[in-house]
Amino acid sequence: MVNFKNKSYRKIWIFLILFLFLNLTIINNSNICLGKTNKTLYVGGSGDQNYSSIQSAIDNADDKDKIIVINGIYKENIILNKSINILGLGNPIIDGESKSYGLYLEKNNINISGFVIKNSKTGIFISNPYEEGMININNNYLYNNTASIYIENNNYICNINNNFFSDNSEAVRMYNSSNNLILNNVFLDHSSYAIFLWEQSNNNNISGNVFNFTNGIVIKRWSNDNMIYNNFFYDGSIWIKHSYSNDIIANELSGCGKSIVVEKSKYNNISFNKIDNCEIGIYIINSEENDFSSNFFSNNDQDIKERQKLPGFKTPGFEFLLLVFILLVFLLFKKKKIFT
Repeated sequence: MVNFKNKSYRKIWIFLILFLFLNLTIINNSNICLGKTNKTLYVGGSGDQNYSSIQSAIDNADDKDKIIVINGIYKENIILNKSINILGLGNPIIDGESKSYGLYLEKNNINISGFVIKNSKTGIFISNPYEEGMININNNYLYNNTASIYIENNNYICNINNNFFSDNSEAVRMYNSSNNLILNNVFLDHSSYAIFLWEQSNNNNISGNVFNFTNGIVIKRWSNDNMIYNNFFYDGSIWIKHSYSNDIIANELSGCGKSIVVEKSKYNNISFNKIDNCEIGIYIINSEENDFSSNFFSNNDQDIKERQKLPGFKTPGFEFLLLVFILLVFLLFKKKKIFT
């Protein structure tokens, strides 16, 4: 058995996955169905309808146009304010140069495929709260970003499919965003969490992904009714806090610390998961009315651990302190009056 914690094996593993991913992406991109388009513009080539930067091509495009970007390094911070298809050939690189974003999506009905996106605080920023439509982010490699994809206040479908994420702080963060799909991606080596659902991010589907050497998925602060299904975690975890009615089903977790943590949460269904070689299989903290049935445990230090926090003393409120102060003043005044 390969020891993935050995650094030499780990580098080989990363190289092989990345090599296969980038080569398959070139093949897949040539057959992508982008729907009905108007005209096609080119970036990095020569001839008519060719531009030297991605932004200049977008500025000259109309809705439903297609932009094909030839292999190269594009040091840009791109605003995508049109519903277009943007396709990379030969995995062109969008280098955000450590600025706020690599791509800022202001519209829906956008397809982005075939790019390497790196060196940004946010690789792809999405915030479209009022416009219907879908965003497809497929077959890209995103690395060395603080957050590779950040979805904010968006309740229309964002389909994040078949991408490779590595060496980011976070791969995908959602803030008050619902109805998104995160399917068939690879997440490798993240310093924080690979996927973070935050502040009422509901009804998202996270399925068929692989998490290696990364802190897996966080569902936090009233993020409800999400589906986490058929994912593989090696040295990763799932953490639910202050969230309800999520389905954690048929996942495989191996070599983890605390593999599934449920804290201050109710009505979650955590079933048919396979958990092996972890310190704690399922860790329950101050939670009740969750379903933990039909999970499979093997070679864990402890399969299920439950900890109920002891009730603490509340800090006195302002009104109580004010009342005490008034009472003390009254007693001192009365005492002074008696002695005079």
